[in-house]
Amino acid sequence: MLHWLFIAIIICAIFFAIYRMYTHLTNTEIHILIDWGKTIPIKDVISKIRENPQLQFLKHLEHPSIPFTHIVDMYEDTKTKTPEKYNHYKKDGELLRKGKEPFNIYYVKDNNPRYELIKGISYKHRNVNLTYMKKYIRKFYKLGYGIHVTDCLSESEKHRHILQIE
Repeated sequence: MLHWLFIAIIICAIFFAIYRMYTHLTNTEIHILIDWGKTIPIKDVISKIRENPQLQFLKHLEHPSIPFTHIVDMYEDTKTKTPEKYNHYKKDGELLRKGKEPFNIYYVKDNNPRYELIKGISYKHRNVNLTYMKKYIRKFYKLGYGIHVTDCLSESEKHRHILQIE
């Protein structure tokens, strides 16, 4: 009887190891990094992405300018969007500049996404690899909010839909 229990444990361990390998290989996410002012040379952004072994540069594209309403849609939760909030955004000089000129978009693949509760405007579960890359690029180039990175899958999908990119 003990012999069969030992065999069952070994089989379970093998299946668990296969499951972990499979989920590690398939658990990837695609995000976008936006350089609103096209201020960083393309090769520099690509090298900063490649500094993190978990991240992989996929492609770059130059996006044409977009209407201000699209910018508000990107930064505002559609459930809480009101005319008052829209008018508040119209007073934000930095936000008004975003999207007026063509900007650069970089597709980034995270091969090992890890989420933690990170303080932003509020505490949210954010992708650690992308959040830290965004902070590093902002600090290195002294750009502040001129760089935007989607740090969760829903945000990435929402932005790609608004920007009409795949």
